[in-house]
Amino acid sequence: MAKTMTYVGFDVHARSAHAVAINIVSGELVRMRFGGGVQAPVQ
Repeated sequence: MAKTMTYVGFDVHARSAHAVAINIVSGELVRMRFGGGVQAPVQ
């Protein structure tokens, strides 16, 4: 079993939201932005 540790942050505003996740072991950073509409998230 691989050992991982991931931290996640979520910032919500009136018209958008931002999510960030970082894997401490690999250093991988993933960011997504969500708009106020029904569009797909932006990486």
